[in-house]
Parts: sequence; C-alpha cells; structure tokens
Amino acid sequence: MPEFSFRDDGHIYTLDNVIIPSVTQTLAVKYFCDDWYKEKGKYVHEMAELYRQGRLDEDTLDEQLKPYLDALKKFEREAPHVKGIIDYKSGTFAKWHLLQTAAYRELWLNGIDENGNPLREIAKGFEVKGYHPVYRYGGKIDIVDIADGDKFPPAFALYLQDTGRYKLEPVTDIRRHIQAFLTLVTAGYIREEYKI
Repeated sequence: MPEFSFRDDGHIYTLDNVIIPSVTQTLAVKYFCDDWYKEKGKYVHEMAELYRQGRLDEDTLDEQLKPYLDALKKFEREAPHVKGIIDYKSGTFAKWHLLQTAAYRELWLNGIDENGNPLREIAKGFEVKGYHPVYRYGGKIDIVDIADGDKFPPAFALYLQDTGRYKLEPVTDIRRHIQAFLTLVTAGYIREEYKI
C-alpha cells in the first residue's frame, strides 16, 4: 500500500515520500487571485474547520471573520437537507471554482485516505483528506454529507459572504469539469517529465 501523508504547514501532500500536487496547486490558483484573497480564504477555511471541530473560541475571533461564521451557521440552520460534496468559498463566483469542486467530488468517488480506505466509505465528515491513486493528486474536502445510498453525489460551492449570508451553487455539467481538471493534472505531470 502506498504511504500517503499530509503536512498542514505548507499544505503539502506526499505519496511514497514524493510530493504530489493538491487540487489548488493543480489549478495554479495563485494566478487567479491576489495574496489578500488567498489569505482571506485561508483564514475563513481555518475558522470553519475549528468551528466544525468545536474548537473555535468565538469571543476571540477577529471581527472581520464573524460574518463568515454567521453565514456558515445560517447555512447549517437553513439547509440541513443539502447533501453532497461541499467546498467553502469566501469570495465571489469564479469559473475555476467549478473545476476545484468537481475535483473534490472525484477525489471522494475514487480517492484513498491515509489508512488505505476508500474515501467513498465516508458518508459524513469535515476536512476529509485523501489522494487519487490513478491521477496522483491530493486534497482536503471541506464537507462530506452523502445521502443514504447515493453513489454519485452532487457537488456544491458554498459561498460564505462578508454580509453574514451564504449562497450555495451546484456544480452542473460535473463530468465535463472533472475531465477538464484531470486533464490539468495529467498535463502537469507531462510538463514535469518532459521539462516543458
């Protein structure tokens, strides 16, 4: 069984001690948004993760993050019926979000966790980490909440807004977006192999 690990500092995935690209790195998100937006997204994700783990001290939470937490709580109250693969977003819609969210769904469908178990065996979870054994990329799925018996769950981008509101966007034409993402993964490995 391959040895898979994730290092939080630097967001690094390794497979048999070789660094593999993450979903975000594959999309080269650094080219799509400036540092301020990347930092904001990182803090919103960390806040949501701590909240889900029951470890968030809301009294010490930065004022700028409170509306995003309010949006997440509002989503939990109003949409417990939403089932599928859900990816947090802290900005506005960007077309590459479709590829990113589709990639997390593909990861859940065909990925493996650090213990060698299929990710699709996880019906409910937060911050679910794994790797794709065929395409060799890693990722961390924000929310997995699968309806009973659903073998091909939908995927959603959950936009947490600085107004305390949220917007849930389903990923339509998901097969096309997954194919596009997997093409980018393959192209990255080809560029590396052929030094182009």
